[in-house]
Amino acid sequence: MQLLGIVTFELILIFFLSRHLLRVMYTLLLIILRSKSVVIGLVTLIYLPGTVIHELAHLIVAEVLRVKTGEISFTPIVEKLADGSTEVHTGHVKIAESDTIRRYLIGLAPLPFGLFFLFLCIWIFNYFYPQIVDWKLQAGLVALIGYLLFAISNNMFSSRVDLEGFIFLVPIFLLLAASAYIAGFRLTLTGQVQLLSLQILTNLATALAIVIGVNLIILLINGVLLRGILKLKGLTPA
Repeated sequence: MQLLGIVTFELILIFFLSRHLLRVMYTLLLIILRSKSVVIGLVTLIYLPGTVIHELAHLIVAEVLRVKTGEISFTPIVEKLADGSTEVHTGHVKIAESDTIRRYLIGLAPLPFGLFFLFLCIWIFNYFYPQIVDWKLQAGLVALIGYLLFAISNNMFSSRVDLEGFIFLVPIFLLLAASAYIAGFRLTLTGQVQLLSLQILTNLATALAIVIGVNLIILLINGVLLRGILKLKGLTPA
């Protein structure tokens, strides 16, 4: 139960960090490179593994639920919001109109898909790293897994468009969960199921902790660079 709470907290933290990080990174690259097409190309490459998993999750779940799908793109789109701020979407897939339940299931699909691949990355690392003797290969594996954790975790959350109206269902879910708890309903895991659940949650907690650390470091570096550049240009940082 404690591990589940840790994973939940880490997910909430990464949700907010990932949104802010993408905006800051896009703004910084645009100021430095002064070419929207080049910046979009770089952002596409940086987030590509996560973008592919995110959009394919929408596509696969939509097909399973028999909802028609259309064009799929892994190229970022920059959207101007009503408050004047910008929101960067790393990709999109066209989904036909459907009923509310299927729409939300499709919209939420990237999260479980992303968590599965995060668990897989940590499992692969734990399995292969102890067997590698060459320090160069060890460093390469660490870099590869670190990059995949970053790209996948920062792309596994559903966008505002994916979850339009979902906020109204949250109180209903919370009410049902509270009612079940008060009624005495408890989910107890035993034996192999408990051990497997513990391993999954431990791996996820580790992966998400690494991502939080990486995100904070990148945000700090980007923030310092952005403020420095804006100061040199005589502009006031937002």
